[in-house]
Amino acid sequence: MESLLRSCKAHYLGSVIYDMGLTSVQDLAMCEPSDLEEDLGISQDVAATLIDKAREMSLFETRKAAVQKTWKICQSTFAESATQLFYQHLFQEYPELQTLFISTDMEAQANKLYATVGLILRYLNEVESLIPTLEELGVRHALVWKCGWEYYEIFGECLLQTLESILGFETWTEEVQDAWTWVYNTVAKIMAQAGDAALLERRKCAVIESWTMVQEALDVQAMQMFYHHLFEEFPEVKPLFKRTDMEAQARKLYKTVSLAVEFLDDMEALTPKLQELGARHKIEWHCESEHYSAIGDCLLWTIKTGLGEEAWTEELEDAWCWVYSYIALTMSEAGEQAIAKKKQPVKKRKGAMMRMMHRMSRFRPKTGFE
Repeated sequence: MESLLRSCKAHYLGSVIYDMGLTSVQDLAMCEPSDLEEDLGISQDVAATLIDKAREMSLFETRKAAVQKTWKICQSTFAESATQLFYQHLFQEYPELQTLFISTDMEAQANKLYATVGLILRYLNEVESLIPTLEELGVRHALVWKCGWEYYEIFGECLLQTLESILGFETWTEEVQDAWTWVYNTVAKIMAQAGDAALLERRKCAVIESWTMVQEALDVQAMQMFYHHLFEEFPEVKPLFKRTDMEAQARKLYKTVSLAVEFLDDMEALTPKLQELGARHKIEWHCESEHYSAIGDCLLWTIKTGLGEEAWTEELEDAWCWVYSYIALTMSEAGEQAIAKKKQPVKKRKGAMMRMMHRMSRFRPKTGFE
């Protein structure tokens, strides 16, 4: 109760609330805001805040108790075998993921997962200490094992199915399923966001450093090489430039790429510039998604050629694929919206970075350079 009152900046109400017979968060959660307004003489906003927070904390305690209790059942019945069953189910449903563990001692891996789940559930009693631990795990999973949100979704699905098969119909109630789903989704979100942030920083640094090297070695000549390769590999796009001064176009593209790289540290400022470019490319030059793919292939070829084979690492390729996919998706979507706007008003999209990253795959360059 004390932590609830502190979080709502209402600690001064402690003694009065106890005098009302409300000795626990669960007691307070069963009240209505109007009850507190009248009995405590507080405003509607303060009363609503107290009740909402109490219900949130009460639900958390219910979920925590459910997952901790059912995990004890798994421990007493299966111990480490519970997580061995998880991996068996994972590989049965998603055999393609076995390549991620090709050089892994799976018995040791199952023991590690078993210990991790147990640690997380113990830390639910001390959530503030759990968050940095999860963030550290998320960073390692992203940077070392390239674990993105799609993997968290798959692992969550298989974990819940494994728990259901272990606990059985009578124990795996809707309440237990809700509790485990909520706990897993919360853990996955914290880890995925920390991993995405770390991966974004690594990619930005790689792109900025490599573009600086290309500038020093080739300058505008890099973009002249780009257009020569583009017309050679994709002659069908050449008509788009039939009335274009290609030397000026190369300089323009060079400045555009430099600007995009420069603004990687300020994505919010970069996005509207890309949206404006995308709208113009769609309306004036009828640029389609296949054009973005062709341009991406040739841009990455140009950077690889400028840097040399030894400097073009897998990590660098991933970084440039990511940044180009972001640019292409932002421009393409802005172009589609600009066309649609001529026909009817377009509602603003709520575009979280995580959702955008999942849509970027269709613009990811093939990088088939050989």
